[in-house]
Amino acid sequence: MPSPSMRLTCVAFALIAALSFVAPLAVAAEPPVIGDPAPGFDLRTIDGQSISLGALTTDSNLVLVVMRGWTGYQCPLSAGQMAKFAKQATAFAKAGAKVVFVYPASAEQIDARMADFMQGRTLPDNFLLAADPDFALTTAYGLRWQAPFETAYPATFVIDRQSVVRYAKVSQGHGGRATAAEVLEALGKLQ
Repeated sequence: MPSPSMRLTCVAFALIAALSFVAPLAVAAEPPVIGDPAPGFDLRTIDGQSISLGALTTDSNLVLVVMRGWTGYQCPLSAGQMAKFAKQATAFAKAGAKVVFVYPASAEQIDARMADFMQGRTLPDNFLLAADPDFALTTAYGLRWQAPFETAYPATFVIDRQSVVRYAKVSQGHGGRATAAEVLEALGKLQ
């Protein structure tokens, strides 16, 4: 029969082993910061086109804007940010950037919610709206907002042609989002 200290050692070892399998699942990704490689993604645009980080950064810089998506209502601050960026579409094009707005929502609701969000809106040619069903990109980018009536922390990233983050702004609330002027300034530093 093992001694009490031997049994305690075995129990401690078993607990450490169990935690080593559980702990990584509990740790959420942190949002990328300037200089980090951007996490890859494969998304679908509102018109059904497949897009990926690699394809988007092959010949241009990328502005990736993660919105709040469907939180029980359409976020007016996300709509306002999109409208302000769209007014600067020519400046974004001159800066050699594509702009992708990411709409997070549950897979079963995303198509209807994105269509509702875009009702009465059109996007400039260098802008896309992409679906993030079941929060895959949101989670990979460390932006999942786990609170009632929330989906994602609003965030904006400038990603260069080597898929490296060159600008990052993550809001810890509804406001405090990146402005078009801030993003254009960051893009200007890449030229």
